[in-house]
Amino acid sequence: MRKNEVNLCLRSYDRRYAHIYNALFALLGDVKRMKRLLVMT
Repeated sequence: MRKNEVNLCLRSYDRRYAHIYNALFALLGDVKRMKRLLVMT
């Protein structure tokens, strides 16, 4: 019972912050891409 409650809390937490993590990963990808472009020029 308690374990299920914890899992539910984690799931709702993940859903709430998933878009933040996605934005951060997209930002990291953009930074890597820009570094590659700077190296090429």
